Amino acid sequence: EDKKEMDLLLRAMLLVDDKVSLKEKSSQELMDAVECLMKGSVRFVISELWMKAQTLVTNAIQVKPSNSVMSLKIFKAHPVLADSYAERLALETICRDPKLLLDNDSLVVLDRSIIKDILKSNKVGADESTLFRMLKSWLDMDEKRIRDAAEFVKYIPLKSICIDDLLSLEESGLVTKDCLYDAFKAQAISSSKAGNNLMKSHQKKSTNTSKRVLNKQCKCPSCGSSVRTSNRHMEGMDDEFAKPDDSFWNCDLCMLQNCKDAILSVRTRKFHELQLGGRAT
Repeated sequence: EDKKEMDLLLRAMLLVDDKVSLKEKSSQELMDAVECLMKGSVRFVISELWMKAQTLVTNAIQVKPSNSVMSLKIFKAHPVLADSYAERLALETICRDPKLLLDNDSLVVLDRSIIKDILKSNKVGADESTLFRMLKSWLDMDEKRIRDAAEFVKYIPLKSICIDDLLSLEESGLVTKDCLYDAFKAQAISSSKAGNNLMKSHQKKSTNTSKRVLNKQCKCPSCGSSVRTSNRHMEGMDDEFAKPDDSFWNCDLCMLQNCKDAILSVRTRKFHELQLGGRAT
């Protein structure tokens, strides 16, 4: 048994500076090598072995950036390796390229505690859309994780996700209609305060450019707030001489309130077909 363990330890030590082999190893194999070095440092009282483990992690990240995600689990399991150059390198690497969080080879070795830490602290600096896709990918690997994923989604501020990405969330099964609606409403409020239009970045520009409608100042018939017409109103016009009813000029917030069920029916109708400018009823 000791001979077998010494053999594994020797292989792990040889792997430390073998960057060609490091690049070919899977995340699980690298974790096993680090674990072997850490156990060896305790059993054989060789303190230099944990330094070897730290160097192995550093080199693994340098030759294959996606290993930085796997290393997060190593740092949590072995605090002696945390707050080191290897951990700083891992975090900096993920911050530069948050899409590394979507690497399946790395995600497969992460347990619920690591996923929770990533979402709760977001010390990796990833945007909300990437964090959600990471959580969904982690769930897709094992559907039994649905309860954990449903709990962890609360750590992702949906209101910060861009509207185009919000449209796909209902299909995930992780977000309730009420949460999705609240996210849309928060974006509408933010857009209204900034003087922007909620759907400006999402809708295609209308080919109808009638100056009779564009940039017209009017009042929302529901709440009385000031509304300046834009391309989203043009989208709702059948033709240049159409005469829309009063609800057509509703502000974004009132339309969101009045059209909640329609807005959230993205499973059966494309969002842009709802024409938030007044046809959704």
